[in-house]
Amino acid sequence: MEQLIVIGNGLDLAAGLQTKYDDFFRWLKNNMGEIDYTRGSGNIGFSSIYNEVESSKKDNSTTKFAEMFDFWSGWFLTINGAEFIDDSIEWNDVENQIDNVLRRLLKYSENLKYKSLLDSVKYSIGEDDGNWRKSFKDSVDHYFQDWLCYLGNEKFVEKRDEEIDFYKILLDELNKFEAKFAQYLCDEVISEQKVSQLIREIPNELYDRRKLLENITQDESFSLDDTQVLNFNYTPIFKVFGVEQGFEKLEEKIRYIHGSLKEDVENKKYVPDQVIFGIDDTALIDDDESDLLRENLYRFGKTYRIMNSEDESSLDLNRKIEMIKFYGHSLNSADYAYFQSIFDKVDLYGSNVELYFYYGDFEKDNSENQSKFMDRIYKLIGTYGQNTFKNTSEIKGKNLLHKLLLEGRIKTRYVSTTGVVADPKS
Repeated sequence: MEQLIVIGNGLDLAAGLQTKYDDFFRWLKNNMGEIDYTRGSGNIGFSSIYNEVESSKKDNSTTKFAEMFDFWSGWFLTINGAEFIDDSIEWNDVENQIDNVLRRLLKYSENLKYKSLLDSVKYSIGEDDGNWRKSFKDSVDHYFQDWLCYLGNEKFVEKRDEEIDFYKILLDELNKFEAKFAQYLCDEVISEQKVSQLIREIPNELYDRRKLLENITQDESFSLDDTQVLNFNYTPIFKVFGVEQGFEKLEEKIRYIHGSLKEDVENKKYVPDQVIFGIDDTALIDDDESDLLRENLYRFGKTYRIMNSEDESSLDLNRKIEMIKFYGHSLNSADYAYFQSIFDKVDLYGSNVELYFYYGDFEKDNSENQSKFMDRIYKLIGTYGQNTFKNTSEIKGKNLLHKLLLEGRIKTRYVSTTGVVADPKS
């Protein structure tokens, strides 16, 4: 009997690790600093971002802005700092914001050359009418326009009549943004001090995280040999630089689907490696979108970016998987393509595969969080059923969750560092 365990950021958070995106953004803000890009010179071709970059390059500068700035870092700090935030936008939802930006870019750049781009932007950010912060949309539009003009100064002074591939530029900037996130994880989340404590088996957040996964793994009497793990996090769990502590073989069964930090064995620490943010591939195809957008969005899709990464690890979904366990994943649409592939492969409707959804104190101690936890499960199974059977049997699609409940194939359980408790409601 085989099991597949799917884990997300909730595992790290339950152990006390600072892995929320807003934790990262606070670190980024402290290191990069902020500028008021709405108070630029107002001259076409000059921007507040460009002026700040040039200023921070001076010997007497006290900021790291030139070193730290990239489009996405500025973008997310802008969203975080906006005085009025549109309720429909979650500023810390990185994948959705990547998609949001690419679609916004089309408004400015389709079939434009550099010169006409500047004419289109009509850079008037310096002309403050006293009402520029009246909405979230105004705020991010100011940033976007300022950045376009920054490109004009920084990169394309000699290429004013050439077409510019803004999508490639944004992808390069995304690589820089991801590299900063990897550095944050090394410096703050899985630091040398914490790793040193883990090697000596001194309880800390890394130790607690390991215990949580151990307990989930052993629930229902599975062995390490019968276990595979799909990990949506970026930080290694059981690698301790050659020190054997019992669960090392499970590390070989973990697929870090979006990349992971790598070991510096000599210095016994972790160092940055490629990590991936991206768009869910099921959201990339829309018949109403322009050809330009459709042709460029795929480069930001998770499948394409994983395919172009150096990671050659894999899951063996051909093995007889009889149980799928979930812990700490939001089950949101950004990763739906993965769940769809797994459910298709195991024939969720026609097989005897069981689904176990684990929760921790975050849900146990808060009824609202518990309700959201159940809502996410309902939405995941409902979406899969409707998408899978929409062209064959509408009834099958609607009754999948009911079928799983009747057959006792879907359960919820509480997990802590001390063990797993069966949920009486499941």
